[in-house]
Amino acid sequence: MQEKIQGLRGRKDGPRAWGCARRNPQWAVFWFYDSIRRDKGAMAMTNILVLGGTGMLRGVVLRLLAEPSDVFVLARNPEGLRALTELAQDDARHLTTIALDYHDRDRLGRWVAHVQLMHGPIDQVVAWVGGNREAVLSVVNEEIYQYRRSPWDLYDIRGSRAYVDKPPLPLLHANCRYHRIILGFHVDDGRSRWLTHEEISGGIYQAMRKGSDDTVVIGTVEPWELRPREE
Repeated sequence: MQEKIQGLRGRKDGPRAWGCARRNPQWAVFWFYDSIRRDKGAMAMTNILVLGGTGMLRGVVLRLLAEPSDVFVLARNPEGLRALTELAQDDARHLTTIALDYHDRDRLGRWVAHVQLMHGPIDQVVAWVGGNREAVLSVVNEEIYQYRRSPWDLYDIRGSRAYVDKPPLPLLHANCRYHRIILGFHVDDGRSRWLTHEEISGGIYQAMRKGSDDTVVIGTVEPWELRPREE
């Protein structure tokens, strides 16, 4: 960290950057990594945070690791995280996991800050969150904002009912590009079923790589009356 702060002296905006960095190491991380992204563009590794990546999102994590990207997975199930690491095999060198209840907002905030101090600002977040979703996303949004002002992407995974309920968008900083991904169902010859984990992970990954739509439906949500009874 100290080497990164010292490196600011050589930049063309040196005196101002050096003074700010000494007073606020958090700002130094933001400035240092943001300048690297500007200088190197697509050459920089992508930092991706996944909330709840041991169940249906496991396939998304494995696809992201194969790019490769640096992926940070937070989940409540230690056994699921160990299984994910084993499945990643050689790509596990780009995987960091932590067993944590994301509803513990203090611990969540500290961990997201720690990831960025050690690895640089987070570029993308994939969130499959139950319970108080708004509070969890608010913590992540605030911590990322402390380390970057350039745009980043939030992929908020929602169940099929979000299509009809249309919940309000979470309150986010202007540099967050919000994407709502709705998990629908599959209809064939008048019969319906829920999507498989493979279909879900493949659809989410494709939506992330496309990156432009505000709302994406995986599968279908129409006709609504054919929606399977239990999700």
